[in-house]
Amino acid sequence: MKRLLVLFVAMSMLAIGASALFEKVNTYNGNFADVADTAWYAENVKTAYELGFMNGKAEGKFDPNGTVTVAEAVTMASRVHAIYNGENIDDYKKPDKSYGFDFDDENAPVTYNRATGKVEDGVLVVQSDKPNASGTYDPQVSFNKLNFSATDYNKLKVRMRIDPLPNTTETRKEVLQFYFMTSASTGITADKCIKVKLKDVAEDLTQWFEFEVDLFGHEKWTDIVTGFRFDPSDDNGIFYIDYIKFEKSENAGDIQWYTK
Repeated sequence: MKRLLVLFVAMSMLAIGASALFEKVNTYNGNFADVADTAWYAENVKTAYELGFMNGKAEGKFDPNGTVTVAEAVTMASRVHAIYNGENIDDYKKPDKSYGFDFDDENAPVTYNRATGKVEDGVLVVQSDKPNASGTYDPQVSFNKLNFSATDYNKLKVRMRIDPLPNTTETRKEVLQFYFMTSASTGITADKCIKVKLKDVAEDLTQWFEFEVDLFGHEKWTDIVTGFRFDPSDDNGIFYIDYIKFEKSENAGDIQWYTK
């Protein structure tokens, strides 16, 4: 650890000392409330921010008295390397804005249980094909072989509509359920179930409606998400899904700078 920090400090001093060779990617306007203009290190903070080495610990904070972890040191060293080699630091290893399915691709990794499904004009159409052992219609749609970070994508967004069939009753009590699997917890279990009550979502389920579910802070939403299952439970309707996407939660602002 000591050798790593010595190496990082040497690299940083070399890079900051040669800052004229680097292109500024940020504009510094006293961005950090905990860095006084009169502090002895204020100019170094400004340079590191402008060159893209560090963006602060959280919104408006730099944490100048904090410690440097191995993850932080490696990230800063990687950023120095990227900038030195002329790479755009704004695009360097940042995740895409969203991860998911808009069903333009008919080969999406989807499997069905007690249901049939197909893609029509960019929309996934799902319908129950038989009831479960209790006589209840309970179609399940699974999305497998996923590989995205729960930290990078922690808000679920869905756009869909439902056409109830004649034998469907009490539609307004319908609940959508989403179960997820991660590299840390691979099974489909009740503590990884996200429920959406349709009576809280739309007046008319036959028209397109959208909803969001914030997963930031969910104790099981960690590590790598490997799959999830969509259960439009207890309904023998036809489900039209325009997209299922995961984005960054607006509530995930106070996170470590090196995960941004």
